[in-house]
Amino acid sequence: MNPKAAALLADLESAGVVQLYPPRPSSSYIRRGTVVKTEETEKIEIAGMRCGVTYEDKNKVRIYVFVSDDETKKLGPYQLKPSEVV
Repeated sequence: MNPKAAALLADLESAGVVQLYPPRPSSSYIRRGTVVKTEETEKIEIAGMRCGVTYEDKNKVRIYVFVSDDETKKLGPYQLKPSEVV
């Protein structure tokens, strides 16, 4: 990476404008959680189900919902509000 670009990114991150995430394998999850019961999640019938979060920022999360206990069968991706996954 260009040294000036790296310095700019470091300045933006320290100012809180940009949040950088370390690289991760595409098959892993940032975190695991449970989908909260809301009108929207009940409509798509995923309320209360366990899930894995693959992307998260202030406004949205991208999740895969686990259908089986061993996490081999999953549905998704779904995009929800961060408050809808705990």
